[in-house]
Amino acid sequence: MEDRQLKVFVEVLQTRSISSAADKLKVSQSAISQQIQKLEEKVGEQLLIRRSRGVELTSAGKVFLPYAERILNEQKGLSLEFERRKNINSGVIQFGVIPTMAPYLIPKLLKPYTERHDSVDFIIQEKRTMDLVNALVIADIDFAILSDVSDEVLSKYGLEKEVLFYEPLLLAVPKESKDSKIGVDLTLEDVDLRDIESQHFIHLNEGHCLRSQSLAVCKMRPEEVKFQCEQLNTALCMVEEGMGVCIVPKLAVSENCRDKILFKKIRNEEAKREISLLKRKNTQLPSNSQALISFIR
Repeated sequence: MEDRQLKVFVEVLQTRSISSAADKLKVSQSAISQQIQKLEEKVGEQLLIRRSRGVELTSAGKVFLPYAERILNEQKGLSLEFERRKNINSGVIQFGVIPTMAPYLIPKLLKPYTERHDSVDFIIQEKRTMDLVNALVIADIDFAILSDVSDEVLSKYGLEKEVLFYEPLLLAVPKESKDSKIGVDLTLEDVDLRDIESQHFIHLNEGHCLRSQSLAVCKMRPEEVKFQCEQLNTALCMVEEGMGVCIVPKLAVSENCRDKILFKKIRNEEAKREISLLKRKNTQLPSNSQALISFIR
C-alpha cells in the first residue's frame, strides 16, 4: 500500500466526507474514490461504507485506521527528525574522547563552539581506544578523538582517520626528588629516560593507549611495570608524593599546575603521540556533527 492511499483514507475519516477530503487535498472526488478502492483491493476487505450523511468505517476499517494513523505519524516524525539533522544549530552530537585527553581538550573545544551554537546538545563518551572503536562500529557515536589507531584496526572495522596533530609527551617528576633515587637532574630542561630505572615509572593500566606509548618511549616491557593505575590524575598524585615519575601528554600539563611537580621535556624524538579523528567510512554524518568536526579542524 502507498503513503498516498493511507493519507487519503485518514483524511476521509477526519472530514467524514469524500467531497470534503477532495477539497482539502485539492483533487477530484473520483481520485479519492480510486485511492480508497485500490487500498481496499490491497487489504482484501471493504474499509468504508458511503452513506447520505457521510462515510462510516466497516469492522475491517476500524482495525485498519489506528495502524494507518500510526504509520503516517511515524513518517512525519521521521521527516522532522531528518530535517532537524540538517540544521547545524540544533539536535544532539554524540562523540567520544579518550580519558587522557577528554578533561583537557573538551572544555577548550566546546566552550567557544557552544557560544556560537547554543541550541546543540552533546553526549560525550570517555572511553579507552578500543571501546570507542566499538562504539563507532555500532553507531553509538558519530566520531571519536583518540590516539594511535593501527591500520589493522581501521581495515578490520571499516573506519577512517584524519590526523589532527601530534602531541608531545613530557615527564612528570617530583620537585623534591633526590637525584640519586630517581635519576633526574632537576636543573636540566630535558631528561634522558635511560637515566631512570624502570622501577620508578608509574604507568596507566592495560588498555590505555598512553600506557603502550609510555612503555615504547621508556623502552620497557609490561612485566617491568611496578606501579600502574587507572587514572592519569592518580599517577600524578603518586608523583607528588615522590613515589616515582610518569609520562604525561602536554595538553594535561596546563590543567595540572601542581606545586610539587615539574614537567620536563623528554630527550627522545619518539616522545609524542598522534591525535586523530576517527569515523566510519562512507557514512554521511548529521550536519551538526559535520559542523563540529570542521570547527575542530
